[in-house]
Amino acid sequence: MKKYEPLKKDLSADIDVRRLGDEPVSFTLTATPDQLAEIAALHDIPALHCLDVTGIIEPGEPIAVRGTLTADMDRTCVVTGETIPEKMTAPFVLLFSETPETADPKEIDIDLEGEPIEAIRHHHLFLKEALIEQFGLNLNPFPKKTTEPFIYRDSADQPDESPFAVLKNLTSR
Repeated sequence: MKKYEPLKKDLSADIDVRRLGDEPVSFTLTATPDQLAEIAALHDIPALHCLDVTGIIEPGEPIAVRGTLTADMDRTCVVTGETIPEKMTAPFVLLFSETPETADPKEIDIDLEGEPIEAIRHHHLFLKEALIEQFGLNLNPFPKKTTEPFIYRDSADQPDESPFAVLKNLTSR
């Protein structure tokens, strides 16, 4: 398999579809420190240490970009509030298609069953926004220390106390 070498090796790399040919090509992208800080701030993450993307671009209509996001970050435990390390390895599939510029903007077909299709703009695949979106979709919504137990207390198990029950404990003067 041929390796695609974009001009930039970070997430802002754009893929020129005219250079792809007919065979699938592989690529590797690594986020810069500025991009890591931007993504961490966007997703309220204390620290994002690295974000790497490896994948394959499959020419056709639509063009399919299949790959894996790999990230190393610090998150905040939902139980203790402590900062904990977390790793992510997430596969993704992105679809890109040429959209005619003369298409009627009032008429949009939406396929709710399939993958959303991104637009190819000026013969380039701009992956950054789609990759940041995939990163956010694959974040653990409730990060917690694996050793920290979460004890669920059902309000039905606790007796209903009157707000005035505390007043019983006060002694009169």
